Amino acid sequence: MELNSLWMKAIRTNKVSYAIFFYLIIFSLFHFVLKPSMTYYPDGSFRPFGLEYTDETFLPIWLVSLVMGMLSYLFILYLCSVAPSSAVAIRNLSVTKRYRRG
Repeated sequence: MELNSLWMKAIRTNKVSYAIFFYLIIFSLFHFVLKPSMTYYPDGSFRPFGLEYTDETFLPIWLVSLVMGMLSYLFILYLCSVAPSSAVAIRNLSVTKRYRRG
């Protein structure tokens, strides 16, 4: 078995674990490296949700976290759907060989 198929098999069997790991990496980059001013105050604290005052934001940290979590899980599902398992690929290959003989 090649390395790529081993990784995909591991991701396929542990989708939620890999999604959580991917989420933690992306959120850590957002929280510790980027710290956008629309989500954080200059002192590093979170801005509250609201649209009335200038010190409020339409993009609070809880919304960013929720969207990142959903996108990370969808990304893992996409990875699982793009790379077919080796068993399916081998089965499809044998079916095409069988039809080519006739």
